[in-house]
Amino acid sequence: TLSGLAFRRKRAGVEFSLNLDRGKEAEFQIVIAVGEETKSDAGGRPRRPAPGRSNLEIRQGLDQSAAKWIADFARVKSDSILLTQLMDRSLKDLRMLLSNRDGFGYFSAGTPWFATVFGRDSLLTSIEALPYHGETAADVLRLLSAHQSRRTNEWTDEQPGKILHELRRGELARVGAIPHSPYYGGIDTTLLYLILMARYLRWTGDRALFDQLRPNMEAALRWSLTDADSNGDGYIDYTTGSDGGLANKGWKDSGDAVVDKKGRFPPGPIALIEVQAYAYAAWSEIADIFEAEGETARARELRQRAAGMRQRLNKDYWVDSEGTFAFYIDGKGRRGDTVVSNAGHALWAGAAEPEKARLTAKRLMADDMFSGWGIRTLAEGEAAYNPVGYHLGSVWPHDNMMIAAGLRRYGLDAEALKVCEAMFQAGLYFDYHRLPELFCGFGRDRHSIPVHYPVACHPQAWAAGAVPYGLSICLGLEPDAARNRLRIVRPQLPSFARNVEIAGLRVGRGRVHFSVTRRDDGRCETRVIDDGGVTVEVG
Repeated sequence: TLSGLAFRRKRAGVEFSLNLDRGKEAEFQIVIAVGEETKSDAGGRPRRPAPGRSNLEIRQGLDQSAAKWIADFARVKSDSILLTQLMDRSLKDLRMLLSNRDGFGYFSAGTPWFATVFGRDSLLTSIEALPYHGETAADVLRLLSAHQSRRTNEWTDEQPGKILHELRRGELARVGAIPHSPYYGGIDTTLLYLILMARYLRWTGDRALFDQLRPNMEAALRWSLTDADSNGDGYIDYTTGSDGGLANKGWKDSGDAVVDKKGRFPPGPIALIEVQAYAYAAWSEIADIFEAEGETARARELRQRAAGMRQRLNKDYWVDSEGTFAFYIDGKGRRGDTVVSNAGHALWAGAAEPEKARLTAKRLMADDMFSGWGIRTLAEGEAAYNPVGYHLGSVWPHDNMMIAAGLRRYGLDAEALKVCEAMFQAGLYFDYHRLPELFCGFGRDRHSIPVHYPVACHPQAWAAGAVPYGLSICLGLEPDAARNRLRIVRPQLPSFARNVEIAGLRVGRGRVHFSVTRRDDGRCETRVIDDGGVTVEVG
């Protein structure tokens, strides 16, 4: 047995393979430090590995498991080879990243760097995949609820009600050398948990899960309304926290990601634009659940909080000279006017006023932000801009699709389609048609293919979810499981596809089968093949 720093015994073996000439000897010297134990069987015979399944049998088992999981997805067919291959690769990658912790399935964030539970990644990937497969979303909600914080701990950035950012169970975590046991630093994760809860209900109508997790939802909501605001200014913010934790705690969480116009790190606490927008969405969407439950007073109170956040956000974060929302408000009350993709998340959440949404869209689609392959994380020309920087000018598929969803939400269909189509076309230039975690922000006018980011995760969960999410955005899918209804709003298709057919799209207890075809005049026509007992409205 082997005992490590975490004082857990592990079975281990040491094997020596020697070729000795006749009459020769070999000497082994085993040094044991004080406090350690070992057992040596130097005279024993080498032991062969226990017989197991062949590589072929293992591969066949994995293929069968993947096929079974994918078969439960809504099935997508298209006349476009590119779209078909992108969807096929994305679904296989999602299955490849499907892991299990404590009996619950979740999407491992990505390989090779992030092969574990990340709250934000699992939540956003579940949102992306919801139209096609809701079961993993339910498991993600259960898993994160099981690890929800119930105490205050500065080392792990815990506060009661928070949802974990990252969970590791290696030796360093067990002895407290790192705070990821689990770590709760993500400032947006708890809000995304609430949003997924609401959107899962919208697609599935699964009241039983909501009832089961109601205490967890209430705790998360309570955190968002109280402890999430550290300085009492009405905005959800973060400080640096523990030495082993994150300096930046939004989705752009690298150490140099949050910068001002001069490329400097601002003083905390920092209130990011997208976090306030997520709060608006979470409160509004949970209020809808309360309304459906007959809790009208609570619904009204939460909608008032959401409306107040929306009003203040549109006033305090708006940068008139840039025509977009500020990156953040820092600890001194100053706006970070850096032009970043985060502003587009205000559209995704529905927090932007319509005119500000239109102006933000125009700014995001300008040449210094839109590379031709997607929207950059940071505008070209900003002091910190770096097209090969992790969050300083690169292009992230999930970020782009969230922005595209926001553009569609405000009726900016042409802009949304342009973003989705660019991302689909970028997939053509990566191995296996697999969108990576991110790629470089060099412009399409200078580079005929997207420039690979050398150490990006691939596969990566929310990048794998970006393609199916992008397709649902193009098709304009709006579920209402409580009313057993699916709306298909202003459907459109990328230029390289004339027909898409989806079968087994689950809304509540029904499964819908429909197709969308682009006619010669450019307009798209929807045909419901089997409504599955669901009322389908097209418009």
